[in-house]
Amino acid sequence: RILAYISDDPALIHVVETTDPHQSNADFLGIERGPAKNVTYAKIYGGGVQVIMETAGIRDRRVAQALNDRWESVYTVAWSWIEKQTRLGLSTGWVHTLLGRPVAIPLYVPEYEAAKKPANFTIQGTGGDVIKRSLLMLDKAGVDIVLTLHDENLMEGRLTHQDLIDIGVEHILPFRLPV
Repeated sequence: RILAYISDDPALIHVVETTDPHQSNADFLGIERGPAKNVTYAKIYGGGVQVIMETAGIRDRRVAQALNDRWESVYTVAWSWIEKQTRLGLSTGWVHTLLGRPVAIPLYVPEYEAAKKPANFTIQGTGGDVIKRSLLMLDKAGVDIVLTLHDENLMEGRLTHQDLIDIGVEHILPFRLPV
């Protein structure tokens, strides 16, 4: 979701707003949902054909290359944003989350490793900002937070969807859909 809105890719936004993105990707890539999810995350987080092969369990490099190329051709705007973010991070040593928090890119590692970081750090950093901000909002509202795991908060008590909207956690970022 975060990549869809950061990049403003119409095709990716449409998929995120209307369906299960991983199943949709599986359908257009012509593979099962699990491997399609791995292809998507590999593309988002800086992996290339080799990473697609390893994470999606694909043995044939030509198949992995075709999946890679197909993803880039369908989500051209998102792919362009990833490439631009990579250039920015490598040239300045910094990227920023959507909430403006600066994140340093480790330039002391080989460039092929550093190149995986800018888009990843922007997306993951934004996700981290959202979860941290939601924890603060929930705590301020007196909600008992039991557990935070990845991108979810487990709370105790009876909260309705409207309660979450009223607290403000439903739309921390200016997206049309909650993240």
